[in-house]
Amino acid sequence: MAFLTDARGVMLNDQASLGFVQSNLANIETTVYARKYQNADYARHVSVVTEGQAWAATTTFYATDTVGEAKFVTGASTDIPYVSMTRDQQNAPNYMLGSGFEWNVEEANQALITGQSLSSELPLASRQVIERSLYQIAITGKINALNTTSEKGLTGLINDAGVTSYVVAATGTGASTFWKNKTPDQILFDVNTLLSGIPTATAQVEYADTLRLPPSAFRYLSSVRLGNGDGSLTIMAFLKANNIYTAEYGGPLDILPLPELETAGASGQGRMIAYRNAPEVIRFWLPMPFMLLPVRSRSILSFEGAGIARTGGTQIKLTGAIRYADGITDGSGT
Repeated sequence: MAFLTDARGVMLNDQASLGFVQSNLANIETTVYARKYQNADYARHVSVVTEGQAWAATTTFYATDTVGEAKFVTGASTDIPYVSMTRDQQNAPNYMLGSGFEWNVEEANQALITGQSLSSELPLASRQVIERSLYQIAITGKINALNTTSEKGLTGLINDAGVTSYVVAATGTGASTFWKNKTPDQILFDVNTLLSGIPTATAQVEYADTLRLPPSAFRYLSSVRLGNGDGSLTIMAFLKANNIYTAEYGGPLDILPLPELETAGASGQGRMIAYRNAPEVIRFWLPMPFMLLPVRSRSILSFEGAGIARTGGTQIKLTGAIRYADGITDGSGT
């Protein structure tokens, strides 16, 4: 057990020592939970669902689709058509992530002597590590961006095998698919083809209100003006005002860059994705958001704590409401 001394040099007992560190952690928690991490903000891209039991072993969800039609009937009709629903039940395991930290007796004593709180940097680092891992799981299914495969066999927003994918038309210079070799009209055609593919494939039931692009493609659209530089609008500004979702539904198309899309497409090329960003379509299951565990004595000279979280990963419930299009960039990031 680690011992602390007060300002007079009097040694504190085990319980007082541990109590001091625990009370400091209680003060630190407010700072840890208040901190935002923009580079790990998975909620900007998928709906985060935190309902349910935090310690449940699995999550059951259904991938659904509906079919049916209406026809003219009378009050005496007996052959009214019925709609039907297909429900594909899936059970997703929930996995726990953890990241620990420790303080030594020297650090704790110095904080006690000066009347200051223990440093919040280590608990903050624990949360940041876990939030970055949750982001990677939500987007790619992998816990680390450097991993080539998912340790748990998960997929994410950008690489679900059940989602329709295709390569954009090779209409650019030299039969290229890359946007840097295409005219603004050809680029707009690629985007609207992706957006229109969703209502077309779902009998006009579903639509896409969200578009995610590789950063290099996003920057290109934001930099190049229409009319070979003679126009006043960038391709991005024109796209936001003239895409088919905005034209048909009146709302703004949510367009953002997503770094993981830079090499997510076929042959490591750039991929763009369109989808309806709603929990009934796609959700990131997070029954236990990040939480700090109580501090305990680790050894005669140190105390330890940890942060944990539990997730079932990204669950695509309506695959018809999301679609991938590959080949818009060469995968180099430029």
